[in-house]
Amino acid sequence: MKIRKQNLWNAFEATTGGIPSVWRELMGTQFDIVSSAFFQALPEPCTFFPCRKCGCSHDVTIHGPDDIVAVCSCEPWNCDELVLSAADIEILVLNWAALGRALAKAFGLDSRSAELSIHNTRQIGSWSADAVPVILTIQRERSDLDYVAMSLASRLRRPFILLAPTSENLDANIQEILARVGAEFFALDSHMRLTERGTFQPIKAPGEIFARFRPEPKEALPEDDARRVFAVVEQLDSEFRKQGPSVLTVLRMYCMEELSAAQIARSCRCSKTAVMRRLAAIRAKTGSDPKNLRRLSPYLNKVQEDLADSRARHIHKKGALYGEAG
Repeated sequence: MKIRKQNLWNAFEATTGGIPSVWRELMGTQFDIVSSAFFQALPEPCTFFPCRKCGCSHDVTIHGPDDIVAVCSCEPWNCDELVLSAADIEILVLNWAALGRALAKAFGLDSRSAELSIHNTRQIGSWSADAVPVILTIQRERSDLDYVAMSLASRLRRPFILLAPTSENLDANIQEILARVGAEFFALDSHMRLTERGTFQPIKAPGEIFARFRPEPKEALPEDDARRVFAVVEQLDSEFRKQGPSVLTVLRMYCMEELSAAQIARSCRCSKTAVMRRLAAIRAKTGSDPKNLRRLSPYLNKVQEDLADSRARHIHKKGALYGEAG
């Protein structure tokens, strides 16, 4: 099994199933964090158990629920029997549905799970208003990842996001295949971290990670619309000054950075209800669903930058008027 260091991402690409001691050796302390959330036990236990003394696999014999031993089969025999428990000989395999849901939640994807009839590959969601398919694949060999890229490119014939635990198997040929249809590869070990609670947290905002897949306006949208939205939201700020994030902050994080309400609440250390109230106020005042305002993101960014520049120039002129330096 090829493995570079102990963590769940490398472990997933090293083996598809194993007993707890093998997973713990591959993952280290992360196994105890994720074992109950992302693994499921096969009905039948393993019939052999690895021995660290002789290096071979001992034959497992189950005399009863509390009487399980693994006996050395070497010639000559040179190891004592290993006394095991039922949990020691469980074969644990990845729970794809649970892992997919956790990643989709962390990335803020729209829930859209689908089997693709490709080995160890499935859709876990979609991104943005354009419903860009987000697909997770776990492959041990470079040739297998190459096959996955070719199969998806030929079947989908459109941009998609391909996630894999690491970039160990990524090469120029695979990147070329993906580029032909506007797809892109993302290694989870570079974009996602595991928390102590057993949940995932993106290293950067999903809108920044998947920036290239942000939907372009379907038609030329006047910059005046973005300025109108910005002006309305600035007026709303006075209504929410007492506590919680400003309406402008929620607009920026929800529409420009494309974070979910829950992610904004965590970032601003406030309740999700407070964020939802501000989104409801934006909807009521602008007459548009905040999700639809994400299409105005390029214009909102420009308006924000223009306003910042304008205010900076005003301060500079005022300082010059009164002879203030710097």
